Amino acid sequence: MEKIKINIPNDEYLIASSKLEEVNNSCLFSNLKLITNLDEIEITSCILSKCDLSLNKFKYLEINHTIIEDSNLSNLDFSEKTFYHVKFIRCNLIGVNFNETFLKNVIFEECNLSYASFIKTSFRNTWFSNCKICDSYFDHTDWTHARIRDCHLEHSEFFENNLNHADITTCFVDGIKIDNKSLKGLVVSTEQALALSKFLGIVIKE
Repeated sequence: MEKIKINIPNDEYLIASSKLEEVNNSCLFSNLKLITNLDEIEITSCILSKCDLSLNKFKYLEINHTIIEDSNLSNLDFSEKTFYHVKFIRCNLIGVNFNETFLKNVIFEECNLSYASFIKTSFRNTWFSNCKICDSYFDHTDWTHARIRDCHLEHSEFFENNLNHADITTCFVDGIKIDNKSLKGLVVSTEQALALSKFLGIVIKE
């Protein structure tokens, strides 16, 4: 059984029962279950595959130049945390708190982000692709540097967001709630426009 170390500031925290390999100069952690109460954690240049981080409470967390795939991060509190150049692939992110989180060059691909919270989240070149983002909450977010495609947004709520030029034409929007400010400049399909017209107080007569 190998012992491996994640780059954690101010401490040396050893994690057992996992597999370490070198992949393109990155550390690969496979089937890792991380449980720590350390105040500060930084994960840099890693690939986390089939890992479970869901039992942690991170006071300070920074992840950069890292790929996280097929992993369980459900119900984690990522509020006020920082992510640079991170790619989430097929991850369970149900119920995650991204409030006031800084996301720069971050990709979410085929992830489940249902029941997630995005309040004052900072999107900087952030992509959502083929994700499930149902029953989630977006408040005071700026989508100027965010892109979304082929995602399920059913029953999610959007309030006081800047969605100007955000294109959701490939997304499923049944049952969403959205205010007038968030609607301004939003790019939608004809079918979506009919469904969203109720939020403008418009009655469409056939």
